Amino acid sequence: MKNKHKIKIIIFEFILIVILLVPVYLNSYSFFFLIVSDSMNPLIVKNDIVIVKNKNIELEDYSDKIIAFFNPLESKVFVHRVVRVDGEYLITKGDSSSFSDDYLVSEEYVIGEIIKVFKTSKIF
Repeated sequence: MKNKHKIKIIIFEFILIVILLVPVYLNSYSFFFLIVSDSMNPLIVKNDIVIVKNKNIELEDYSDKIIAFFNPLESKVFVHRVVRVDGEYLITKGDSSSFSDDYLVSEEYVIGEIIKVFKTSKIF
């Protein structure tokens, strides 16, 4: 039992090292976030880790992409899917929700696109 737990810890540490090296590999500034809700279930679930590539595309190109963005009304970072581009704003929603979010996301609050999801639930 102890060996199995030790192997899981080693795998988790390896994944963290990979996460830290991904920005170097991508040759761009990237972020990673720990997911704290199930709003993107089943694709992304609580305790998964996502890598976000710094925004580098036009707003209209974010359609149907999963992005990380800052919501100044709640002072939180969200990871949701872009369901529509409405002029200078993105309309987003969590995959587990039937309705789009109540707020509009302007370009200044977009952190970037989710490029990788690490399923930590498969480790522990």
